[in-house]
Amino acid sequence: MDEIQAAVLRVLLPSLAARNARREAIRDHYVTELRDRVPFVDASRAGARGVVHLCVARSTRRDRLVADLHARGVECAVHYPVPDHAQPVLAGARFRAGALTQTERACREVFSLPCFPELTDDEVAAVVAGVRGCT
Repeated sequence: MDEIQAAVLRVLLPSLAARNARREAIRDHYVTELRDRVPFVDASRAGARGVVHLCVARSTRRDRLVADLHARGVECAVHYPVPDHAQPVLAGARFRAGALTQTERACREVFSLPCFPELTDDEVAAVVAGVRGCT
């Protein structure tokens, strides 16, 4: 670790617990408000304590939903649109398209909603309204 990294950590570490709690609160709010619209990955964690750096949901209309959210100014992300076994570097490998159906389905459906501690309550409400308006 160099001096710059140490200085950044010295500033950020005292607020780490509060920042992690804010992420959990945002995720819990999404799950509570949107569970009737989209299923969440590991939604059983709602109310459980732990660090959440992504709030991952699923939709069979994921690409349309993500496009609609982007059009509304809600940034969301698709992290793994191509399963590992379908990556070009693994062409000709043991698993062919259709071999890992659940993995392939997840890669078509999962997306992440914004979940960082600097989100304001109004921004969280806008995400909820955006998902409700798109589903």
